Amino acid sequence: MKQNIKVLMFLYVFFASEIIFSGDRTQQAVVRNQEEKKQLDLLSAIVVGGVAGSGEVLFPGQILSYRMNRKITREPFVWKNCYKGGFANTAAQFPITATQKVIESKASQSLEHYQESHLSFRQKMVISFLAGVGGALIETPSNAIQLYLQSSANNEKSNYQAFKKIGFRNGFRGFSANACMKEGPFAIGYQVLAPQGTKIAKSCLDSDKTSELVGGVSAGVLTAFFTQPGAVIRNEMQKGSCYKEYATLRSTIYSMYRKEELEAFYKGFVDRGIRIAIAIPLYAKYIKIIENMIH
Repeated sequence: MKQNIKVLMFLYVFFASEIIFSGDRTQQAVVRNQEEKKQLDLLSAIVVGGVAGSGEVLFPGQILSYRMNRKITREPFVWKNCYKGGFANTAAQFPITATQKVIESKASQSLEHYQESHLSFRQKMVISFLAGVGGALIETPSNAIQLYLQSSANNEKSNYQAFKKIGFRNGFRGFSANACMKEGPFAIGYQVLAPQGTKIAKSCLDSDKTSELVGGVSAGVLTAFFTQPGAVIRNEMQKGSCYKEYATLRSTIYSMYRKEELEAFYKGFVDRGIRIAIAIPLYAKYIKIIENMIH
């Protein structure tokens, strides 16, 4: 089974590299100039964000997410269960990234129009963080459904049965950790740090394509490191909803640290780190391709 996963990962990395390194450089330069001149309308922002997010989740996002969840809960990895809850995850990812793209795009346009100047790096970070928090409103309950369905005792249940069993209140357990420690910083990673990393890489490398890859992967690894604690805390709160020690963010952090110290906050980091290191440069590439198709 591990060999199958390695083969799939190799194929995906190869495919991702082909996407990133494909295309004519002159044409890309034209696309960049067009993007600077054209602003996304609301519908375009929804399509761009939604398709980019859902595409990454289908493969290998769902598999790597499942591996991380198994390591957090210390349950065995079962290949056939990888896509349990995958529909909720993929379906939710469209409005999640669409929401983030809409907030980032429209807020940036409005603020630039108000102050009649380009946004500062700090302003971009704040807007992206708020976009991530907006996405967490959808991602938190969808993750709860996914965790519930991936449990061996609930494999045969439907998404509706899972939502009904979890309930609205428990579906939003871990929201503060998810919004402030995971989704907010993650949005900063792919909307601000990745482009900034690409600019820095371009000053050192001759190839634009290599610069995009290096900048995106670097931003992905950095983002994964800082957001992993939020992902683990959220999962612990949602899985341990029947225990008082996981009732609040503070008690959950204390309980996790008391049992395993800092190691508790980085369970499953390798799997999620690989996912995000691949996802962020692909997000940027998908968004460019889709925006070019729309315009």
